[in-house]
Amino acid sequence: MPTARRDQRTTGYFDALAEGRLAILRCRGCQIWSPPGGFFSNPMIRCPGCGSADIGWELTQGTGRIVTWTHDPTFPSIVDGSPGQTSALVELAEGPWVFAALLIEPEQIVQGLPVFVEAVTPAAGGESVPAFRTADLPKGER
Repeated sequence: MPTARRDQRTTGYFDALAEGRLAILRCRGCQIWSPPGGFFSNPMIRCPGCGSADIGWELTQGTGRIVTWTHDPTFPSIVDGSPGQTSALVELAEGPWVFAALLIEPEQIVQGLPVFVEAVTPAAGGESVPAFRTADLPKGER
C-alpha cells in the first residue's frame, strides 16, 4: 500500500497534520480555495478564480459534514491494515470538499453527519493523513 510522503511543496500540509490540523490550499490574492489534489500535481495548479500561482496552505477548522461515502470491505483499512475501508467526501465548514478515510462504522453514516478531522498514521507507515470521526463524541474520546 502506498504511503504519503513529504516534499518541499507539501511541508505545510504535513506540518499541519503533525499538529492534528488540516490545511487546504487557498489563493493568497482572491482567497478562493483550490482543489485539494492540485498542489500535488506537476506542474502545480493555479488559482481557479484568478489564475495566480500564489497559493499556499491555510489551516481549516477541521470540521464538516459528510456529502457522500463508500465502503469497500476488501480494501485495507488505513488505520490498521485490516479489511474494510470507508471513505467520504466531506464538505468542510469553510466550503471546500476533501476526500478522506472515515473512522466511523458504515452503519452509523448518514448524509450530512457532522465530522471532525483527526490525523492518522497509516498502518503502512509514512506521514500522517487526514481521517474523520463523528463530531458528537465526548471531548475525551476525540
